[in-house]
Amino acid sequence: MWEFNNVDLLYTLTGGGPAGGTTTLPLYVANTSVDAHNFGYASALTTVAFVILLFCSIAYLRLSKFGGDRT
Repeated sequence: MWEFNNVDLLYTLTGGGPAGGTTTLPLYVANTSVDAHNFGYASALTTVAFVILLFCSIAYLRLSKFGGDRT
């Protein structure tokens, strides 16, 4: 989950890497919006990433001690 916060680090170090080898979803969204000027597609990808993170967060909270029964 923390990989979604490291766009600046990945872009600075590799820029997507050789042949897109280190491109993550957030880096792809940033490249799509800034380099290709395709803002609609980038916002749709951001919405998909939000839904993925929402489901992962809900699953994490339900499986951890924070979201379970506190009886």
